[in-house]
Amino acid sequence: MNPKLCLFAGVPLCLLLAGCGHPTPSRSTTAVNLRFADTKYVLPVPETDRFRAEARRAKQAGNREVCGALVRSGDGSLALCFADNDSHVPHSFQISHGSLSQMREVAGMTSAALVGSFHSHPSGIAVPGEADLQGEAVNNLMMIHSCLTGRIRLWKVAAVNGKREAIEIPLEVHARRARSASPLAPSKSVRGIARDVRAQK
Repeated sequence: MNPKLCLFAGVPLCLLLAGCGHPTPSRSTTAVNLRFADTKYVLPVPETDRFRAEARRAKQAGNREVCGALVRSGDGSLALCFADNDSHVPHSFQISHGSLSQMREVAGMTSAALVGSFHSHPSGIAVPGEADLQGEAVNNLMMIHSCLTGRIRLWKVAAVNGKREAIEIPLEVHARRARSASPLAPSKSVRGIARDVRAQK
């Protein structure tokens, strides 16, 4: 399926059916966009915990994936805006026009920037597959959580010699301590961002 390119509040995102495919990470360093490489990206504890929990539930529901928009605040903290996965095919995701419209509204109500997308891999590693790369716009960020390994990794989609490749971007993943019982509130850097545009079921 050829992806349909959409403008997502000024950031190109693709509306597509994307599957995990075969990992094709790039080890090239020449193509790194310094705008991304020199920026410190942090995934706060509440976002990390929620991503992992939602991905685990989706996996248990038939190897489904969670997906949505990746939002960045001025200090580099990242927030996840979850969207409905309209794909009923295991190991794939599809973001609807309706969800994209709602996320545009979210972007209009906050000074945070939309920098890409995120999704989970129920049984693969946290590396973009070929379909992931073809379904995301060049220069966008892509965050992937692997239910298999528990890792969350951040990638930039780059065009290298006419081919799309994934270049890993440093990411600080803050996780809850194993014995912590304190309630988790969103970090100050992501307060005010609507973190879910999924339909209430």
